[in-house]
Amino acid sequence: MRSCQSPPPTAGASTTVDRVRREVKAHTVELCGPPGAGKSVVAGALAEHLVARGIQVSQPLALVAPTRRATFRVGAKVLIASRELARAPVDSVRALAAIHRSNQSVRDTLHRSLNWLVVRGLYRRARSRPGIHVFDQGVVQELCSIGYQGGDWRACLTASGPGTAGLGPDLLIRVDASVETAVARLTGRPGSQSRLERLDVDERKEELERQRRMLGEIEQAWLERHGVALATQRLEVRNDDGQLAQTLGAFIAHAIPAAWAPSSRRAGSVSRP
Repeated sequence: MRSCQSPPPTAGASTTVDRVRREVKAHTVELCGPPGAGKSVVAGALAEHLVARGIQVSQPLALVAPTRRATFRVGAKVLIASRELARAPVDSVRALAAIHRSNQSVRDTLHRSLNWLVVRGLYRRARSRPGIHVFDQGVVQELCSIGYQGGDWRACLTASGPGTAGLGPDLLIRVDASVETAVARLTGRPGSQSRLERLDVDERKEELERQRRMLGEIEQAWLERHGVALATQRLEVRNDDGQLAQTLGAFIAHAIPAAWAPSSRRAGSVSRP
Protein backbone atom coordinates (compact mmCIF):
# COMPACT_ATOMS: atom_id res chain seq x y z
CA MET A 1 0.00 0.00 0.00
CA ARG A 2 1.58 3.27 -1.12
CA SER A 3 0.46 6.81 -0.42
CA CYS A 4 1.51 10.25 -1.49
CA GLN A 5 0.15 13.76 -1.44
CA SER A 6 -0.07 16.59 -3.93
CA PRO A 7 2.02 19.69 -3.17
CA PRO A 8 0.29 22.19 -0.89
CA PRO A 9 -2.04 24.57 -2.72
CA THR A 10 -1.00 28.13 -3.41
CA ALA A 11 -2.43 30.84 -1.17
CA GLY A 12 -6.11 31.39 -1.85
CA ALA A 13 -6.35 28.58 -4.40
CA SER A 14 -8.62 26.43 -2.26
CA THR A 15 -10.23 28.93 0.13
CA THR A 16 -13.78 27.84 -0.70
CA VAL A 17 -12.98 24.13 -0.41
CA ASP A 18 -11.18 24.66 2.88
CA ARG A 19 -14.25 26.48 4.20
CA VAL A 20 -16.47 23.57 3.14
CA ARG A 21 -14.18 21.07 4.82
CA ARG A 22 -14.13 23.14 8.00
CA GLU A 23 -17.79 24.22 8.21
CA VAL A 24 -19.70 21.47 6.39
CA LYS A 25 -17.19 18.74 7.28
CA ALA A 26 -17.55 17.10 3.88
CA HIS A 27 -14.74 14.84 2.67
CA THR A 28 -14.63 13.03 -0.67
CA VAL A 29 -12.96 9.73 -1.49
CA GLU A 30 -12.72 8.50 -5.09
CA LEU A 31 -11.71 5.03 -6.24
CA CYS A 32 -10.22 4.49 -9.66
CA GLY A 33 -8.81 1.45 -11.35
CA PRO A 34 -8.95 -0.76 -14.43
CA PRO A 35 -11.97 -2.98 -15.12
CA GLY A 36 -12.09 -6.02 -12.87
CA ALA A 37 -10.11 -4.39 -10.06
CA GLY A 38 -13.16 -4.53 -7.78
CA LYS A 39 -13.76 -0.80 -7.23
CA SER A 40 -17.48 -1.04 -6.51
CA VAL A 41 -17.15 -4.00 -4.15
CA VAL A 42 -14.31 -2.32 -2.25
CA ALA A 43 -16.24 0.97 -2.08
CA GLY A 44 -19.28 -0.74 -0.56
CA ALA A 45 -17.25 -2.73 1.95
CA LEU A 46 -15.20 0.34 2.81
CA ALA A 47 -18.34 2.37 3.50
CA GLU A 48 -19.69 -0.32 5.80
CA HIS A 49 -16.37 -0.52 7.63
CA LEU A 50 -16.28 3.24 8.22
CA VAL A 51 -19.85 3.16 9.52
CA ALA A 52 -18.77 0.52 12.02
CA ARG A 53 -16.28 3.10 13.27
CA GLY A 54 -19.12 5.56 13.85
CA ILE A 55 -18.41 7.71 10.79
CA GLN A 56 -21.20 9.12 8.65
CA VAL A 57 -20.76 7.85 5.09
CA SER A 58 -22.57 8.14 1.76
CA GLN A 59 -22.15 6.43 -1.61
CA PRO A 60 -23.56 9.04 -4.01
CA LEU A 61 -23.33 6.86 -7.12
CA ALA A 62 -25.54 4.18 -5.57
CA LEU A 63 -28.45 6.25 -6.88
CA VAL A 64 -27.49 5.41 -10.48
CA ALA A 65 -25.80 2.03 -9.97
CA PRO A 66 -26.30 -0.74 -12.57
CA THR A 67 -28.24 -2.69 -9.95
CA ARG A 68 -31.03 -0.13 -10.19
CA ARG A 69 -33.91 -0.63 -12.59
CA ALA A 70 -32.88 0.75 -15.99
CA THR A 71 -35.76 3.21 -16.30
CA PHE A 72 -35.12 4.57 -12.80
CA ARG A 73 -31.37 4.84 -13.41
CA VAL A 74 -31.73 6.74 -16.68
CA GLY A 75 -34.35 9.06 -15.20
CA ALA A 76 -32.16 9.80 -12.19
CA LYS A 77 -29.16 10.52 -14.41
CA VAL A 78 -31.12 12.92 -16.59
CA LEU A 79 -32.47 14.74 -13.52
CA ILE A 80 -29.02 15.08 -11.88
CA ALA A 81 -27.43 16.19 -15.17
CA SER A 82 -30.15 18.76 -15.78
CA ARG A 83 -29.69 20.24 -12.31
CA GLU A 84 -25.92 20.43 -12.76
CA LEU A 85 -26.37 22.15 -16.12
CA ALA A 86 -28.69 24.69 -14.49
CA ARG A 87 -26.42 25.30 -11.47
CA ALA A 88 -23.16 25.63 -13.39
CA PRO A 89 -24.07 26.40 -17.01
CA VAL A 90 -20.73 27.88 -18.08
CA ASP A 91 -18.59 25.08 -16.63
CA SER A 92 -21.03 22.45 -17.93
CA VAL A 93 -21.02 23.82 -21.48
CA ARG A 94 -17.23 23.98 -21.47
CA ALA A 95 -17.06 20.37 -20.32
CA LEU A 96 -19.55 19.21 -22.94
CA ALA A 97 -17.63 21.08 -25.65
CA ALA A 98 -14.40 19.37 -24.51
CA ILE A 99 -16.06 15.95 -24.65
CA HIS A 100 -17.34 16.78 -28.13
CA ARG A 101 -13.73 17.52 -29.19
CA SER A 102 -12.43 14.22 -27.77
CA ASN A 103 -12.97 12.33 -31.05
CA GLN A 104 -15.49 9.76 -29.83
CA SER A 105 -18.45 8.24 -31.61
CA VAL A 106 -21.79 10.00 -31.30
CA ARG A 107 -23.06 7.31 -28.95
CA ASP A 108 -19.99 7.48 -26.70
CA THR A 109 -20.06 11.29 -26.72
CA LEU A 110 -23.66 11.33 -25.52
CA HIS A 111 -22.99 8.64 -22.91
CA ARG A 112 -19.88 10.33 -21.54
CA SER A 113 -21.55 13.76 -21.53
CA LEU A 114 -24.41 12.46 -19.41
CA ASN A 115 -22.11 10.60 -17.01
CA TRP A 116 -19.80 13.61 -16.72
CA LEU A 117 -22.63 15.88 -15.60
CA VAL A 118 -23.92 13.21 -13.20
CA VAL A 119 -20.54 12.83 -11.50
CA ARG A 120 -20.10 16.60 -11.23
CA GLY A 121 -23.63 17.00 -9.88
CA LEU A 122 -23.14 14.31 -7.25
CA TYR A 123 -19.81 15.80 -6.21
CA ARG A 124 -21.52 19.18 -5.81
CA ARG A 125 -24.20 17.60 -3.61
CA ALA A 126 -21.58 15.76 -1.56
CA ARG A 127 -19.69 18.98 -0.84
CA SER A 128 -22.83 20.41 0.78
CA ARG A 129 -23.40 17.51 3.17
CA PRO A 130 -21.34 16.40 6.19
CA GLY A 131 -19.61 13.05 6.17
CA ILE A 132 -17.29 10.98 4.01
CA HIS A 133 -18.59 10.49 0.48
CA VAL A 134 -17.21 7.44 -1.34
CA PHE A 135 -17.28 7.48 -5.16
CA ASP A 136 -16.52 4.21 -6.93
CA GLN A 137 -16.27 6.20 -10.17
CA GLY A 138 -15.43 9.88 -10.33
CA VAL A 139 -13.69 12.52 -12.39
CA VAL A 140 -10.46 10.55 -12.91
CA GLN A 141 -12.33 7.40 -13.93
CA GLU A 142 -14.46 9.43 -16.36
CA LEU A 143 -11.31 10.60 -18.10
CA CYS A 144 -10.20 6.96 -18.22
CA SER A 145 -13.50 5.92 -19.78
CA ILE A 146 -12.97 8.46 -22.55
CA GLY A 147 -9.46 7.16 -23.18
CA TYR A 148 -10.47 3.50 -22.99
CA GLN A 149 -12.92 4.03 -25.86
CA GLY A 150 -10.24 5.64 -28.02
CA GLY A 151 -11.16 9.23 -27.24
CA ASP A 152 -8.72 12.03 -26.51
CA TRP A 153 -8.89 12.34 -22.71
CA ARG A 154 -6.38 15.20 -22.78
CA ALA A 155 -8.99 17.37 -24.49
CA CYS A 156 -11.11 17.05 -21.34
CA LEU A 157 -8.37 17.47 -18.73
CA THR A 158 -8.87 21.19 -18.19
CA ALA A 159 -12.65 20.79 -17.87
CA SER A 160 -12.17 18.13 -15.17
CA GLY A 161 -10.88 20.67 -12.66
CA PRO A 162 -12.55 21.01 -9.24
CA GLY A 163 -13.38 24.72 -9.53
CA THR A 164 -14.26 26.74 -6.46
CA ALA A 165 -16.84 24.12 -5.41
CA GLY A 166 -14.14 21.47 -4.99
CA LEU A 167 -15.64 18.94 -7.40
CA GLY A 168 -12.97 16.32 -7.02
CA PRO A 169 -11.42 13.87 -4.55
CA ASP A 170 -9.69 14.76 -1.31
CA LEU A 171 -8.37 11.21 -1.35
CA LEU A 172 -7.82 9.31 -4.62
CA ILE A 173 -7.46 5.55 -4.17
CA ARG A 174 -6.17 3.49 -7.07
CA VAL A 175 -7.43 -0.08 -6.78
CA ASP A 176 -5.45 -2.57 -8.86
CA ALA A 177 -5.32 -6.32 -9.38
CA SER A 178 -3.35 -8.72 -11.49
CA VAL A 179 -4.48 -9.15 -15.09
CA GLU A 180 -5.37 -12.78 -14.35
CA THR A 181 -7.59 -11.77 -11.41
CA ALA A 182 -9.27 -9.03 -13.44
CA VAL A 183 -9.96 -11.39 -16.35
CA ALA A 184 -11.45 -13.98 -14.01
CA ARG A 185 -13.76 -11.38 -12.47
CA LEU A 186 -14.86 -10.05 -15.84
CA THR A 187 -15.53 -13.59 -17.05
CA GLY A 188 -17.70 -14.21 -14.00
CA ARG A 189 -19.92 -11.19 -14.56
CA PRO A 190 -23.42 -11.88 -15.87
CA GLY A 191 -23.99 -10.59 -19.41
CA SER A 192 -21.60 -8.37 -21.37
CA GLN A 193 -21.70 -4.91 -19.85
CA SER A 194 -18.83 -3.43 -21.86
CA ARG A 195 -16.76 -3.82 -25.01
CA LEU A 196 -13.95 -5.34 -22.92
CA GLU A 197 -16.21 -8.10 -21.62
CA ARG A 198 -17.06 -9.13 -25.18
CA LEU A 199 -13.42 -9.85 -26.06
CA ASP A 200 -11.83 -13.28 -25.77
CA VAL A 201 -9.41 -13.98 -22.91
CA ASP A 202 -6.17 -13.12 -24.72
CA GLU A 203 -7.64 -9.91 -26.12
CA ARG A 204 -8.89 -8.97 -22.66
CA LYS A 205 -5.43 -9.39 -21.17
CA GLU A 206 -3.86 -7.18 -23.83
CA GLU A 207 -6.56 -4.53 -23.45
CA LEU A 208 -6.31 -4.55 -19.64
CA GLU A 209 -2.56 -3.95 -19.82
CA ARG A 210 -3.19 -1.00 -22.15
CA GLN A 211 -5.83 0.44 -19.85
CA ARG A 212 -3.64 0.09 -16.77
CA ARG A 213 -0.86 2.08 -18.46
CA MET A 214 -3.34 4.74 -19.57
CA LEU A 215 -4.80 5.00 -16.07
CA GLY A 216 -1.34 5.77 -14.71
CA GLU A 217 -0.88 8.56 -17.25
CA ILE A 218 -4.30 10.04 -16.50
CA GLU A 219 -3.81 9.90 -12.73
CA GLN A 220 -0.50 11.71 -12.95
CA ALA A 221 -1.85 14.33 -15.35
CA TRP A 222 -4.93 15.05 -13.22
CA LEU A 223 -2.98 15.28 -9.96
CA GLU A 224 -0.42 17.61 -11.51
CA ARG A 225 -3.07 19.80 -13.09
CA HIS A 226 -5.79 19.82 -10.41
CA GLY A 227 -4.66 17.89 -7.34
CA VAL A 228 -2.78 20.87 -5.96
CA ALA A 229 -5.99 22.92 -5.63
CA LEU A 230 -7.53 20.24 -3.41
CA ALA A 231 -4.30 19.03 -1.78
CA THR A 232 -5.46 15.60 -2.96
CA GLN A 233 -3.87 12.60 -1.27
CA ARG A 234 -3.28 9.46 -3.30
CA LEU A 235 -3.27 5.87 -2.11
CA GLU A 236 -2.46 2.80 -4.23
CA VAL A 237 -3.62 -0.63 -3.14
CA ARG A 238 -3.95 -4.10 -4.64
CA ASN A 239 -7.16 -6.10 -4.53
CA ASP A 240 -6.18 -9.56 -5.72
CA ASP A 241 -7.64 -11.29 -2.67
CA GLY A 242 -10.55 -8.92 -2.13
CA GLN A 243 -9.64 -8.25 1.53
CA LEU A 244 -8.98 -4.52 1.33
CA ALA A 245 -11.91 -2.92 3.13
CA GLN A 246 -10.49 -3.05 6.67
CA THR A 247 -7.05 -1.84 5.56
CA LEU A 248 -8.59 1.07 3.65
CA GLY A 249 -10.97 1.87 6.47
CA ALA A 250 -8.17 2.02 9.01
CA PHE A 251 -6.09 4.20 6.71
CA ILE A 252 -8.87 6.68 6.01
CA ALA A 253 -9.98 6.86 9.63
CA HIS A 254 -6.38 7.70 10.53
CA ALA A 255 -5.71 10.02 7.58
CA ILE A 256 -8.80 12.21 7.82
CA PRO A 257 -8.32 14.98 10.39
CA ALA A 258 -10.71 14.77 13.31
CA ALA A 259 -11.95 18.28 12.53
CA TRP A 260 -13.33 17.03 9.19
CA ALA A 261 -15.24 14.12 10.68
CA PRO A 262 -18.95 14.69 11.39
CA SER A 263 -19.87 15.75 14.91
CA SER A 264 -22.42 12.94 15.26
CA ARG A 265 -19.83 10.15 15.00
CA ARG A 266 -21.87 7.77 17.15
CA ALA A 267 -24.76 7.88 14.72
CA GLY A 268 -22.81 6.63 11.71
CA SER A 269 -24.79 5.45 8.73
CA VAL A 270 -24.37 4.65 5.07
CA SER A 271 -26.48 6.89 2.89
CA ARG A 272 -27.41 5.51 -0.51
CA PRO A 273 -29.75 8.04 -2.12
